[in-house]
Amino acid sequence: MPKIKYITAAAFLISMILFPVCHLLAAEDYWLNHDEESLENCRECHLPHDEKVAHDAHMIVECEACHLQKIIPVKDPKSKRVSWQFDSKPGKEDNLADLAFAVCEENCQRCHFKGNQVGAAAMALPAKSVLCMPCHPATFSVGDTTTIVSLFVFLLGIISLVSIWISGKPVADRKTGFGKRVGKPGLSVFGTILFSRLPAIIKALAFDALLQRRLYRQSRSRWIIHSLIFFPFVFRFSWGIVALLSSLWLPEKQLAWAMLDKNYPVGAFLFDLTGVMVISGVILAMFRRAFRKTENLPGLPKHDWPASSLIGGIIIIGFILEGMRIAMTGSPEGAQYAFIGYGISRFFAGISDLTNIYGYIWYCHAIFTGAFLAYLPFSRMLHIIMAPVVLAMNAGREFAGKVK
Repeated sequence: MPKIKYITAAAFLISMILFPVCHLLAAEDYWLNHDEESLENCRECHLPHDEKVAHDAHMIVECEACHLQKIIPVKDPKSKRVSWQFDSKPGKEDNLADLAFAVCEENCQRCHFKGNQVGAAAMALPAKSVLCMPCHPATFSVGDTTTIVSLFVFLLGIISLVSIWISGKPVADRKTGFGKRVGKPGLSVFGTILFSRLPAIIKALAFDALLQRRLYRQSRSRWIIHSLIFFPFVFRFSWGIVALLSSLWLPEKQLAWAMLDKNYPVGAFLFDLTGVMVISGVILAMFRRAFRKTENLPGLPKHDWPASSLIGGIIIIGFILEGMRIAMTGSPEGAQYAFIGYGISRFFAGISDLTNIYGYIWYCHAIFTGAFLAYLPFSRMLHIIMAPVVLAMNAGREFAGKVK
């Protein structure tokens, strides 16, 4: 055991000596040769930060712009990437060794301040939390006030509904203890799996919950409208989960960072396309409800105007934010594939205080999203949570009845 301690201590001392030397050589190579490819040297030893650490993927920001001392972040006019310049002062000798040491505290303030010239929001915004997961590649975080408040109200509503459901039993069953009433559904779920009901449940979830088979049989027009809203969220959520897990488990793979890149052509196009689909679905749903008030199909919830308005507001503000971001960053390569956001960015081009406004619009977008989540347990759109549960339970019971 003592030998292991000595070996560990020696390895630590060697690393403390070699790492600064490695950083110094990389900085000197760039400083003397102005070789842009030398910037990739960081990736030979260091993996990119996940979004929870850096609050964003920062795909157009060079590592050195955040981690080198005594430098000034600058935007390259051609590539639109945020690079760096050495903060050289007249009469003072440049010391490359100062460049070599990385700093990690409070570096956000280098770019995120009012009047910055690199196209960064004046506010250092929080990482996208679990609140954003239905629409964006986000993080497993609950740190900002909007997420905390909306999740609290949402969980309070869900708990209230579950308590009503548990207490809503016949008089004969109310004498049963609370533990047995709660335990009964739990045992039913386990029994569903143990008695081979799982295939039937999976089939019901796939065809009825995901593909909306029952809705299609009742009303094809409502199925189309519902699909325009539902399937884009399924796609966005799936994309986000794959991107998040890839960045956490496979950070060395380029695919993860391409999926997190807002200017990645495929992602930029598909996210704008799905946004247009959601807006179209909301408009058609409102139009249909306004002009066909008498139609009320059995087993289907009525139109929820506040929920539809919140969804529409979330998407519209999201498009505005995208346009502002593209304008702020100077329309980097790939941004033109976000056809809606790119078109909106043309209206914002030339606005000098855009970086100061962006943070407020971002929080407005977050508040709309939080309001929708908080309202969900009390709205008619609660079926997006309850329908899969009910369908799974019904499928299990039907299968059990056939077996008997």
